[in-house]
Amino acid sequence: MALDTGIALPNSIVTATDLARMRLELERVNETMLQNRLREPKKTAGPPRVSQRLEQLFDLAGVKLTHEGDREQILKELNHLQKTAPKIKLSFATDPSDEFLAKIIGWFRQNIHPQVLMTVGLQPSIAAGFVMRTPSKYFDCSMRKHLNDHKGMLAEALQAAPEVKA
Repeated sequence: MALDTGIALPNSIVTATDLARMRLELERVNETMLQNRLREPKKTAGPPRVSQRLEQLFDLAGVKLTHEGDREQILKELNHLQKTAPKIKLSFATDPSDEFLAKIIGWFRQNIHPQVLMTVGLQPSIAAGFVMRTPSKYFDCSMRKHLNDHKGMLAEALQAAPEVKA
């Protein structure tokens, strides 16, 4: 794991906020480990309890949470990612589940960039599908856009449909 190649992010870390939480949690772990070492220098206390996301991050990086150098390296990586990771914004009509977001971020990390971060927004007017924004592109894959693009065909279909009497 080196700064030039970056670390692999688990799919449970989806947003920049998730990344910031990992940084804060790791800083707290560092502080707790330092305090334990200062209080009882002869004892080697284990690390404090950490979130599953942080455990996944260390497992993917192939390093140990108990090693100070490894923690410092991961912290440097997280600080670097906070500034440089590619970011996309996806808007949905309804709030997507965590499992759904993990699948989407997994696809983006496999096919676009291994460290991409996503911001999720809600935009009920899209009806179905999604809208994606990057710093330089906009993709509207919503039902609203599809219907707007095919207004003529929809109007023809409605005119050709038999009239329903109430």
